[in-house]
Amino acid sequence: MKEVMDNVIHAHDVLHMVAEHAGGITLKDLRTVLIEKYGTNVRFTNCADARFTVDELLVFLESRGKIHVHDGLAQVNADRVCSH
Repeated sequence: MKEVMDNVIHAHDVLHMVAEHAGGITLKDLRTVLIEKYGTNVRFTNCADARFTVDELLVFLESRGKIHVHDGLAQVNADRVCSH
């Protein structure tokens, strides 16, 4: 597991990871995957260059409708994902 202070990942990358799980992924499992892949010091950014922890990002993505959780599984809401 890498621990890099300047480790900043774009939220689009996370949305692509969620989309790869066609049947969905629990937020708990997604959180685990993100920490295992990027480490606990990772920060995520959005198109407005805001910075988020893993937990803040998951709340942000759900609150903005970019992911939706149904029956405990998160899936990407393609209608709410920007295309730039």
